[in-house]
Amino acid sequence: MKHFCRTLLLITAAVINITAAPISASAAEQDAWYVVEFDGKRVGYEHLRWGPAATDANLLRCDRRTQIQLSRFGTDLNISARLSTLQDTEGRLLEFELSRVDRSGVRLQRSGKYVQKERLFLVSETKTGSTETKRMAVGGDVWSPVMSLWMPARVGPQQRRVTHPVFFPESLGVSGIVTEYRTGNMLKLGGRRLPVQRLNFYPDGDPARLTTLSFDESGQVLQQEKRVFGGVLQIRKASADQALTASRESVDVDVQSLIPIDGNLGRTNVQRTVDLQLIVASGAIDDLPVTADQVARRISASELVLTLSLPDPDRLLPAGAGQAPAVFLQASRWMPLDDPALQKMAMLGAGATSDAGLICRRLERHVHRQLRRAPFETSLLTADEVARNLRGDCTEHAVLLAALLRIKGIPSRVASGLVPVARGYGFQGHTWVEARLGDSWVSFDSAAPMNLVRIKLADSSLDDSMTGGIGLFLPVLDLVGRTKIHVVRRSSLIQP
Repeated sequence: MKHFCRTLLLITAAVINITAAPISASAAEQDAWYVVEFDGKRVGYEHLRWGPAATDANLLRCDRRTQIQLSRFGTDLNISARLSTLQDTEGRLLEFELSRVDRSGVRLQRSGKYVQKERLFLVSETKTGSTETKRMAVGGDVWSPVMSLWMPARVGPQQRRVTHPVFFPESLGVSGIVTEYRTGNMLKLGGRRLPVQRLNFYPDGDPARLTTLSFDESGQVLQQEKRVFGGVLQIRKASADQALTASRESVDVDVQSLIPIDGNLGRTNVQRTVDLQLIVASGAIDDLPVTADQVARRISASELVLTLSLPDPDRLLPAGAGQAPAVFLQASRWMPLDDPALQKMAMLGAGATSDAGLICRRLERHVHRQLRRAPFETSLLTADEVARNLRGDCTEHAVLLAALLRIKGIPSRVASGLVPVARGYGFQGHTWVEARLGDSWVSFDSAAPMNLVRIKLADSSLDDSMTGGIGLFLPVLDLVGRTKIHVVRRSSLIQP
């Protein structure tokens, strides 16, 4: 059992270590995506965000999300974890927050803060409903487990071998990590051969547990590789779509996971407005867009209060198609507007009218009636494929409706965000369409045409730069697992 735990920790640590080159405290926030493979088979993904801490620009904050689904020789090695660290520019660990689900399904919440005078971490841990506080002596300053934020800057041709004490929140232990600089070589990545430099690192006294890290001349980490359980675990840089679709089952579960509500939305069909408090447990929450039905007020870096209005079905829509950048009227590989099937559907659905608002409502109802429901998938079909298959989830509804609106000369874009599930006890990811009418973007939703409060997180023109449907859900994925929503106030449209 101890051997299994050490090996599992090695896998987790290997994933934690992959990120970009060291950055200065003045750099803007960045992110990176990685595919995790075992013996050439895609088994998961990694997403990292890092940049200046909101409380002190001289410190660095890193937020890492990991999803691995792997079974080897009958052993379950699944990992679902999120780690947030605060460290100084040298790499010393100051704070951490860890949330993970172990192989038995037990959820662990653990946080810690370094007390320099006492050379220990004050650790708070919640597991299976109980919470305890620990004092973990570490003997002095320790370095962050997100080693690639600091390691390439501390090892090179002038200093080829160094050892640092690294603290691992998963095991609450300190391990001396030896880092050795290696001469450059070539790396094949994405069909190209790239010149790289390499580092080898391993626990002090155990060089057999070696990991090789490859990075380019700018210090950007491209690949990491280690041997474990008789195979090769490889982590390589990729696009968000490539990384997330590497583990389709886990990604789909994440996207459909509920963000819980502390309180009940009640009967949303009789609510005019609702105030919601969004709180993230680690890291920061991005600014949210302002719409006709959504106003956001920032309380802190990790907290927003939203005032959401229920769309009024009897509200008069602005007259005429409004002005918008040309990209919201253009064809793309997702929306081939000259396709005969799309042209025919737009004509039949809109009917004989030139009123832009009426066209939007008619096409919303037409797409709702035509499409059969399909299980959620992170892949995205083109509008012409949807028109031929006549089935799909909210993403297919959105791309088809947006294309039909453009064919009728109405600027459109696809919005992504959160909507309440049945009975209003949580929110889940969703996409819908916004049409430009007059001077406003107005929401239409053929997948759920009933009135719903919606939390909008982002929107997209679905131009050719969009590489896949998962891109629409990146803002949702960023909130899942670290966000809670509190109902602050409800205001009734009519008395129930």
